[in-house]
Amino acid sequence: AFGTDMVPIFIGTAVLSGAAIVTPLKPQQPLETSETTVFNHSTKISGDFFPCVRIPAGLWVPGAAVGAPAGEDDGSAFLAFAECRRWVGDGCYPSGLPHSTPSSVEETDRYVCMRRSTDGGKSFGPLQPNITGRRSTNPSAVWLEQTKTVLLFFNAPSSALSAYRAYVMKSTDKGLSFSAPRMVFDPEKQKPFAHVPTIVGPGNGAVVLPTGGLDGGSRVILSLYSHLRPPRLSPPPATSFLVGVVFSDNYGRTWNASKASI
Repeated sequence: AFGTDMVPIFIGTAVLSGAAIVTPLKPQQPLETSETTVFNHSTKISGDFFPCVRIPAGLWVPGAAVGAPAGEDDGSAFLAFAECRRWVGDGCYPSGLPHSTPSSVEETDRYVCMRRSTDGGKSFGPLQPNITGRRSTNPSAVWLEQTKTVLLFFNAPSSALSAYRAYVMKSTDKGLSFSAPRMVFDPEKQKPFAHVPTIVGPGNGAVVLPTGGLDGGSRVILSLYSHLRPPRLSPPPATSFLVGVVFSDNYGRTWNASKASI
């Protein structure tokens, strides 16, 4: 689907599985689905052009009302994230556009974008092309029920547009606005994180456990990876990866490093 001119993401009501969201059903109820195109390749907005929109992630934010059908004035929201890219390649080749191999610097010219739905995915608001305010990749979001907060994780390159670090922003109004980005951890300054990979995602790479956190609250777990290889286009077996985990027991304010990498 990502090699075509459209990126279909199927919207029902609540459960995200890959790029499909399927309405939860009562036993023996016939399967009913609807389709809404959330992101398109070759997107033009506010004078900007994104030939490729890839790496979708989604988050269902529950509403406050009890008993109302999901998405019908119940205060819920669905947040759909992706990368809006200013280049062609990496599995995205829209028709009618020249195909070339982007340089490592050109590859950083991408931004976490978002669309928001308040009617159960039947319709979405306008595309917000750069919600992080900087070059950014691999969105991944979770909902913290205790604090009614969205945590959005992503990667951002250093000032030299080389090394990537994991960042997080939070929203307390169900995605209407986000805080300024901050680094999850700095492996160069925080010794406990020296062995931990630094790249988030792609896809929903964060989960929330209902217990294990501060005062019996939830624990947030974020999976990360790093490239251990020469330049990106080097063929196997030069390619290898390191995977690790960090976790927070105080709703994302501070983080702990897993003792072992995977």
